[in-house]
Amino acid sequence: MKKITFFAGLLFALFTNKMNAQVEVLGKNEFGRIFEVTYSITEQNTVYATTITNHILVSHNNGTSWEVFYSLPTEYGNITKLNISKDGSFLSFSTLKDGIGELHIFDIPSKTITKTFSMPNYSEGAFVSAYNFFENDKNTLIVSSQFPYGLGTANRVFTTTDGGENWKEVYYSVDDNHNIITSYVAFNPADKSKIYIANGNGSEGVYGGLMISNDGGGTFTTKLEGSVLATLEFNPNNPNEIYTGTGISFGMSPEKLHHSTDGGNTWEDKNITWGSNGILNNIIDIKFNPLDNNHVIVLEEDEIVSTKDGGTTWQSVEYPYDNLDSYYYGIKASFNPFKAGELFITANYKPLFSTDNGATLAQVQTPFYSSTGRVNLFENSTAKHLFYSVQSGFVHRNLADNSENAFNIEPLNIFSTNNTPSYISDSKTEGRIYTFKGGFMGSTLSMSNDFGATSNTIFETFTSGLTNVIPDPQVNNQIYTTFDNWGQGELDKINFNDQNNIITTNIPLPAQASVYKILHPNNISDEFFILIGSEVYKTTNGGTDWTPVSLGSDFPSYAAVFDIVQNPKNANQLALGTSSGVYVSNDKGVTWTLTGEFVANKVAYSDINSGVLIATTYTSQFTQFNVYYSVDNGANWESVDRKDLLYSETSSVTIDFSDKNAYIYIASADLGLLGYSLNLDILATGEVSGEKAKVLVYPNPVVDIVHIDNKNLKSVALYNMDGKKLLETKSNEMNVSKLPNGVYVLRIVTSDNSIVSKKIIKK
Repeated sequence: MKKITFFAGLLFALFTNKMNAQVEVLGKNEFGRIFEVTYSITEQNTVYATTITNHILVSHNNGTSWEVFYSLPTEYGNITKLNISKDGSFLSFSTLKDGIGELHIFDIPSKTITKTFSMPNYSEGAFVSAYNFFENDKNTLIVSSQFPYGLGTANRVFTTTDGGENWKEVYYSVDDNHNIITSYVAFNPADKSKIYIANGNGSEGVYGGLMISNDGGGTFTTKLEGSVLATLEFNPNNPNEIYTGTGISFGMSPEKLHHSTDGGNTWEDKNITWGSNGILNNIIDIKFNPLDNNHVIVLEEDEIVSTKDGGTTWQSVEYPYDNLDSYYYGIKASFNPFKAGELFITANYKPLFSTDNGATLAQVQTPFYSSTGRVNLFENSTAKHLFYSVQSGFVHRNLADNSENAFNIEPLNIFSTNNTPSYISDSKTEGRIYTFKGGFMGSTLSMSNDFGATSNTIFETFTSGLTNVIPDPQVNNQIYTTFDNWGQGELDKINFNDQNNIITTNIPLPAQASVYKILHPNNISDEFFILIGSEVYKTTNGGTDWTPVSLGSDFPSYAAVFDIVQNPKNANQLALGTSSGVYVSNDKGVTWTLTGEFVANKVAYSDINSGVLIATTYTSQFTQFNVYYSVDNGANWESVDRKDLLYSETSSVTIDFSDKNAYIYIASADLGLLGYSLNLDILATGEVSGEKAKVLVYPNPVVDIVHIDNKNLKSVALYNMDGKKLLETKSNEMNVSKLPNGVYVLRIVTSDNSIVSKKIIKK
């Protein structure tokens, strides 16, 4: 019975081609940050929001729980300025990638972008600074595009009535406009020929003003001259009633809330006494309550101001400056259109929810945050622990009961010029975790033996970047640390068996470049490989002497070698992750073969199923996160569809292998901690049996020649049960007479790239 189970496991490991995948959001709710929270107009209890980068979220229970609604491919950039149409049928948002902005219409029912507007002046490096669609008309748009100009910026305002086929420029901040930058643009909700341009600061000593045109931008009159404006809002049931608020003016204009009841022809200043705690003293958003238009809420830097009698009287609540626990710098307010009293406020740190029109506020907890470092997994025969980084600290999760404890978490309003701390769990000792923190003036490496509750410093250095900590395979309480200090590497051996007499030995390097990792292939302290820049070296005497390891004459000198691992199922097999691909050795590093040709920052062998090898590409200026997998020790590779990864980005993953599964923990850039499950069950794969694909393999058992009967044959490979490729041919027969008796697997590829696996027995 054991032999049958063992074979089945090996068979699926060798010949899985496609897999089912599932992504889970796993982070703690208390760290989540979401933005631009917006109620649906048509669906009760439905709320949309954005993450810090490229995802739209949705809640169907009024913000109690959230899920990913849409993942924007990162080549489009980050999502900003989310709005919902008046009829609730579509969302709109802008994106910014490499300084170039676009505007998109997103159809809610189909969850697709149905139209993209490029800025007519995109060649100037323009991005979307403000926009407004006329009611539900997807073709009629006014947009302000800002772009670099001299040492600052300038902007142009355009309108289109035919979906961007033709554009009309109605404002250019330079020329005669003293480079006054536009803050807000809008159509009058009842008349698309009437447009409003609210202007803010200028670079020539002239600033502010509200420009109003009654002829689609042909001519303008200016109101509120000298008032630095930031936002504009119309009464949804009376387009002649308008509020506009002042922005950051650096003292050039007083803070004011302006009000008009005649479409902007005349204005009054509301008599509001503003608080004195703030520094920026600006109004960020104004909203009418859709269920009661006499109720208006105004979001100021550290105040919420509101009226419930149409502006006759105003109430103000001032909050502590830079308040982390409640309101600070409200960005957007959104009223529940179905239930009186409820609204969301998107604030600088976390969104807030109210059931009493903003009188009391509660922070909204979500698991979507920006990971600030690594994710590590510790596992032995009795325990399994996860460590993941957030807010420059880390969380320890005991995977036995999912209990968690957080350590060294920094407040969201703390900014440091030091490098983000690194947290690395020891691979041998349960509960041991290393912390490396510091910067230009020096760094410290500390160690904890109680999962981070307490720690002691074991090493001090002026080197800035820790890349790895590797425990000594023979000596307890001794580690090797590798560093990258702006392209200069360092390797240290640290013995802390006696905490009062810590011994540090700096090991001279064979080359000067970043050091990423070492590997002890025979579990001998003084024998190890080292990865330095684009080179691999080996020592058998603790670094006194080094022998270069050749990866082949074709390995580029400019490449980097990031990772090295040993197959726990076959000690002779090693894998290297490099910027040029994955290199595999079947003789413990004597010779190497290039397999997958993609950037591989991390490689990992399964400790359960032979032949399974996973590689990941991390996010960088030139690469996007992806997962690659091989089931034949790197002979063939498949990549995971980035859509299945939610187009997430990361610089750290850890992998938990189990039978017929690889669970990948991802420290994502905006969704927090993710778990991605690769189901490797052969019953769920796209690989087909020989019978179903009409491939006949005979005789079986075989003594010498095995025949493959298929007219559309592309290639045939024979593997042993350790995943090693033994023979390969493109013909319809294979000579196996010289092979030992036993069980083998044929991997047959047909001309349409279908993959067929067939067990054969050699007699």
